[in-house]
Amino acid sequence: MWVIRWIFIVVAVIFLIGFAMQNAAVTVPIKFYKWETVNALPLWLVMYASFVAGMVFWLIVSIVQVLNLRKQARQAEKRADKLQAELKRLRNVSVEDAMIPEKTASSSQKESSND
Repeated sequence: MWVIRWIFIVVAVIFLIGFAMQNAAVTVPIKFYKWETVNALPLWLVMYASFVAGMVFWLIVSIVQVLNLRKQARQAEKRADKLQAELKRLRNVSVEDAMIPEKTASSSQKESSND
């Protein structure tokens, strides 16, 4: 698998170098609001800078998404742990403890009938 990845990287670099060599003579001015470059920059440099800026933006967005997903996973794990502890506690309750004692039920009926 690593061989395929390296072959892909080599082919991509060859295409990038070829693109840069073919467009080395082409220059473009850069304008951004009121800011403008004094000299025109090579087209390949502008395109590479745009690509790098896009990759950095994508990286920041991805990091924020990963952090949010990790936070949600931690919250879900905490909730699962609480539910697991509650389930374990309920499993350990004996049947006699879970049932309502008859003394309490019969004594409350006697008291209501005496009134």
